[in-house]
Amino acid sequence: MNTLYLREYQLQEMLLVIMTYIFVKYYYLIKINEKIDSWRSMLKIALLVTFVLLSGYFAIFYVFILGLILLLISYRNGQKQNIPFFIFAFLAAFAFTGSLYCKYYDGFFGYRGIEALGKLGLSGILDNIIVSSKKYLIDIRGYLISLPAILIFLILIGKVIIFDRTKNYNKDKLPLILSVCGVIWSALVMFFAPFKGVHYILSIFPIILLIIPYLTSFLKRKEIIIVTFIFTTVFFIKAFTRKEVYYGYLPIEKVYKDNSKLPVIVLVDDAGLNAALLSYFNDKRQFEFPHTPVSFNQKVEKYERLIVIMSQTEMFKAQYQIPKNYIIYNKFQCNWFFDGYVLHRKDKIKM
Repeated sequence: MNTLYLREYQLQEMLLVIMTYIFVKYYYLIKINEKIDSWRSMLKIALLVTFVLLSGYFAIFYVFILGLILLLISYRNGQKQNIPFFIFAFLAAFAFTGSLYCKYYDGFFGYRGIEALGKLGLSGILDNIIVSSKKYLIDIRGYLISLPAILIFLILIGKVIIFDRTKNYNKDKLPLILSVCGVIWSALVMFFAPFKGVHYILSIFPIILLIIPYLTSFLKRKEIIIVTFIFTTVFFIKAFTRKEVYYGYLPIEKVYKDNSKLPVIVLVDDAGLNAALLSYFNDKRQFEFPHTPVSFNQKVEKYERLIVIMSQTEMFKAQYQIPKNYIIYNKFQCNWFFDGYVLHRKDKIKM
C-alpha cells in the first residue's frame, strides 16, 4: 500500500514530505510577517527544490503548485519583497538541477516528453481524461483507501458540514489545502503519465492523507480515539491482506487458469519486466522463451494449441507476428505490459 516495492518512488515520497514541511514553515512565517528574504533561506529552498526536481519529472507540478501558493500568500499579506525572493530561489533550483544532471531538460523534448505533451492533443484528450479518471479512482480506492474508510470519510464530512459549520471558520485550513494540492498533483500526473501506473502517484499519498487530521480536528477527544482506532484497523487489514504486490499486477485471468495444461511461450522486449509475470510462472506448465522471430515461429509450430504471452509494444508485435496458420482463439491482459493469446492451429480446429 506504500512504496515498499517501488524503490525510487520511496525516495521521492521522502523529498515531497520534506518539501511540504519547508513549505509549511515559510507559509506560517509569511502569515506572521516574519522576514524570510535572506541568502541563506534562498540557498536552502533552491537546494531542496533541486533534489525534488531530480526525483522525477512530474515533481515539477508539485513545485509549481506550492511555489504559486507562496507567491499568492506573500502578495495577499503585503510582503511583496518575498515575490522576487521566491522567484530567484526557484530559478536557482532550475539552474542547479541542470548543473547536477546536464541532460535533465532533454527529457522534456525526448520521446517521453513528447508523449506526455501529446496527451493535450484535441483528438484524444477526452479519451485520455476518461481513462485517466477511471484508473485514478481505481488506484485511490485500491492503494490509498478502502470502501469502509471512504464511508467513514463521508460520515466525518457530513458531520463537519451539518454540525460544525460555525467551528469551520476558526480552524487552520492548511492541512486541507495541502491535501487538495496532493489530489490536484496526482490527477495531473495520471493525466500526463505515459501509461497509467499507480507508482507515479504513490509518493504523494502521505500529503493527501492530511485530510484525516483536518477532519478529526472537529471531533471530541473520545470520537478521535474511536475514529483513529477504526482507521488504523482498516489500513492494517488492507496492508497485510493485499496480495497484489507484484509490479503492474492484475488478477490472473480465468482463461489462463482454465487452460492450465497448455504450453506457454513468453516474449519480452525488456528482461527487467519478467518480474511483472511472476504470478504466471509455475512448475505445472511448460514455458519457452524465444529470442528471435525465427525461433518464435519454430516453437509455435511445435504445438497445436498453446498460449503466447507478449509485450504490448506495437513495434514488438510487428516483429513477432502470430503465424498465419494459427488463429487467436482468446485474448487476455496479463498486466500493464503484457497481453496473452490462446492460439489454435487452423487445421486442427474441429468444425
